[in-house]
Amino acid sequence: MAQITRSQRFVQKAEAALLAAIEIYNKPDFKYREESFAILVLNAWELLLKARVLHLNGNDPKSLYVYETRQSKKGKPTKKRYRKRNRAGNCQSLSLGQCIVTLEKKGAVLPAGIRRNLDAITEVRDNAVHYVAAGPLLAKQVFEFGTASVANFIRLGREWFGLDLSKYHLYLMPIGFVAPPADADSIVVSTDEAQLIRYCQGQPKSVPTWRPKSGPPWEGVDRLRSSSQR
Repeated sequence: MAQITRSQRFVQKAEAALLAAIEIYNKPDFKYREESFAILVLNAWELLLKARVLHLNGNDPKSLYVYETRQSKKGKPTKKRYRKRNRAGNCQSLSLGQCIVTLEKKGAVLPAGIRRNLDAITEVRDNAVHYVAAGPLLAKQVFEFGTASVANFIRLGREWFGLDLSKYHLYLMPIGFVAPPADADSIVVSTDEAQLIRYCQGQPKSVPTWRPKSGPPWEGVDRLRSSSQR
């Protein structure tokens, strides 16, 4: 059996994270649905982008390391750059945002629509991890951004790595997101949640400027597929 490359291993992990995100979101009764989905789907994207960075750099693990300068005895930053270490002493790897910047330097620029989509989900994750709970209004925003994010992940994974998720259609495809509440106008939200909702509402909910190399345009979030891929 041929040994898989580092980038392929990252693709496999990205696939597992995406499926975990969808599975949790589709559970009939899960109290931390939106928050858990945001954490896992961003993890899936980070792994996918890291796989792309590796692929474009000949699977060199050094391409994923974070480097920093140190202070010399004279108090000035050194010219030499050192690998940044985490608290465990291991090499720190690129974050989601750093992956995007690294890919841009390689000419693999993500469309602005997808970047803003990921920014919005990142805000949901960051706020949820600290203290903001997802109410019905915020859940609707996560539903919309999440649908676009997953659809674009599937298409981009296929274009970059030939990733085929159709084998899961009997279980998870199409994305069976739980429908958001139909009427949420009278729901009271906290100040922090209201600010997060306003931020999300200001982000575009479709990706109109990037067409894949083949097939129909990238999915927006205003409609959800209702039939399985065959």
